[in-house]
Amino acid sequence: MKQHVNIISASIRDSKVLHIGIVLQCNEHDTFGIVVGYSCSEIRGSTMIKMGFPILSYFEKERGFQLKEKTFVVYLVNSNDYEHALEIKELSSFKLINGSLDNEIQALSPFIQMEKGFKCLYYPTKKQEAIIYLEKVLTAEDNTLFEYFLTLKEFEFGEIPSQKEREDTLLKIHTYVQSFEIEKELQTYCVTQSAWFQCRPGRDDHYFMEEKRSIESTDPYIRSLLPLCNDLNYYSCNGRSSEEVDFSRKNEQQIKVDKTNAIKMYSKTNHINFLINDYYEHIFSNKDKKNKIWADIESILDYYHIEKCCGKYFYNTLTIKHYNNLRQNITTK
Repeated sequence: MKQHVNIISASIRDSKVLHIGIVLQCNEHDTFGIVVGYSCSEIRGSTMIKMGFPILSYFEKERGFQLKEKTFVVYLVNSNDYEHALEIKELSSFKLINGSLDNEIQALSPFIQMEKGFKCLYYPTKKQEAIIYLEKVLTAEDNTLFEYFLTLKEFEFGEIPSQKEREDTLLKIHTYVQSFEIEKELQTYCVTQSAWFQCRPGRDDHYFMEEKRSIESTDPYIRSLLPLCNDLNYYSCNGRSSEEVDFSRKNEQQIKVDKTNAIKMYSKTNHINFLINDYYEHIFSNKDKKNKIWADIESILDYYHIEKCCGKYFYNTLTIKHYNNLRQNITTK
């Protein structure tokens, strides 16, 4: 039997407003935490009525509960008291869906509807005995934070792997290479040559020539030993000559030459070293990308002024009020 669920708007003009934000402080032994979000711009038609600005909010919690700094969260505020955050939920707990809402609503789980052109938060809560879903279409500011959240999820989350994780990976690489058979790996290597005529009435005709050298293997060392390419060239012509025929064929002779050269260059020692270097390059490349994303997030959420105004830690609500008043005054000038 389906239970009745009320869906209530929780946007900028409502009494309660949902926000996406970042945890600044949520320590195990404290009875409160701090989150930074964004007071959304208010737009009517094509006119901006009120410009948004970063805001700090505190939330009450039980001792023992903690969240890591920079955890993405969804939280609720009363429109007349945005410095007090309510009902904190980690953004990672929200399921992403693009189909029917009914199953998720009946399960009372938090989710985000991913429709073309907009995204909408659905946040379950209770009021007395009634079950309520708070609903909010993401504003530009919230959507920017959400897109950064999705981008960060694409990376392996966390810091540089531990020593044990690195040792395990190096052992796997060594074991993989020792049993590696290059002749077997090269079986899917292919060189294909194609050509075709394109008639273009009222303009010069074109005759295209394409060469593809490809392999199914994803091993970066093996791919480095082969002249992989996807080259496309053409020339203009006036009509088709007898030599300009359409064809597509494998170049078996070139396949054999390229495979032979790859086998001659192959070395198990070089294979191991290449994969180890690739492993560490991947780690540090992801770390650099994540650092760039976090620098953008901190710029949007005004981390510089937060630390300048409040310091690294927040012990009471006075610093929060001082910061919010300061930012609001700057925005309205």
